[in-house]
Amino acid sequence: MVMSCDDDEIIRQALETYPNDPQVLQAYGLNALKYHKVDAIPMVEKALEFGTLNASNHALLAYLNQDNPEMALKSIDTALQIWPTESAWYAYAAELEMQTGNTNDASAHISQALDADPDNADFWLQSAEIRLVSNDLVDAKADLEKSVSFKTQNADTWLKLAEVNRRMGDLSAAIRNVQNAQQLDPANKSLAIKEAQLMFTKKDYDSAVEKTSHILEENPLDEDANVIQAQSLAKQGKFGQALLVLNQYLDKNPENTRMQLEALKVKKAYEGTEAILPELVKLAEVHSEDPEVLTELTDWLIQTNRLEKRKRPLRPSCGSSLNRPMFT
Repeated sequence: MVMSCDDDEIIRQALETYPNDPQVLQAYGLNALKYHKVDAIPMVEKALEFGTLNASNHALLAYLNQDNPEMALKSIDTALQIWPTESAWYAYAAELEMQTGNTNDASAHISQALDADPDNADFWLQSAEIRLVSNDLVDAKADLEKSVSFKTQNADTWLKLAEVNRRMGDLSAAIRNVQNAQQLDPANKSLAIKEAQLMFTKKDYDSAVEKTSHILEENPLDEDANVIQAQSLAKQGKFGQALLVLNQYLDKNPENTRMQLEALKVKKAYEGTEAILPELVKLAEVHSEDPEVLTELTDWLIQTNRLEKRKRPLRPSCGSSLNRPMFT
């Protein structure tokens, strides 16, 4: 009754009536874990005084101590010494080790979890995440592929696999991975943008234009889709079409600095830096705090050997959103 009860008064009465009953104390610990209460640790510690070899209570104490990973590790390790076949406890130990920065021990614990339960998709995903901390892309990819083989309906795992494939340079595989994620999560409109960006990175500009066209049919003001489409057209030498895309957006959002900058980049590609530089200088004067504009201006000034003519120092950019890593 105590374990699932949400009536604090009934629970209080039960604890007062049976203050030394290990089963009641354990039940309160489970109740606290379920309802996120913070006062159950002393109760479970008291329960362990009546049975120090109770592996479940040691594990329960570990879960209750999740905000104190060092203490939680001591408890879960004790539980595993008593009962060494519980795969979920090994996985929890691996999670705690990662919180304390012990990647090697985390890897060892998740391997033990997989030894006990090799068909567990979540364990393979956890193993991949541990490997990624060490930048072990090859083994992380293998673990993610194992995970999706057991749980094909997890869109997040497909996205993680896409990111690993992107980092390894296999853009075709990354695109397929994102497409799988889209099928599982069609309401997530950002996935279509990820696919279009991968197509652009792969230099499959026709596919990128086609993909962004579908996106823009639903949302003509999607900023990323407009930028990717314009960039893809410009890469094919279709500068007029690229400018048309950007100018149509700017007609409705004339103050959008990113689109103004993209339009200048397109014009620079066919008119040359010297011809368009004055327009960029004007943009920078209006948006003197915009790091992307200032970084672009710095690059153009260097290209034209005019950097010394700038009187004020330029601020470094945080990087364009299209150049940042796609998945985190």
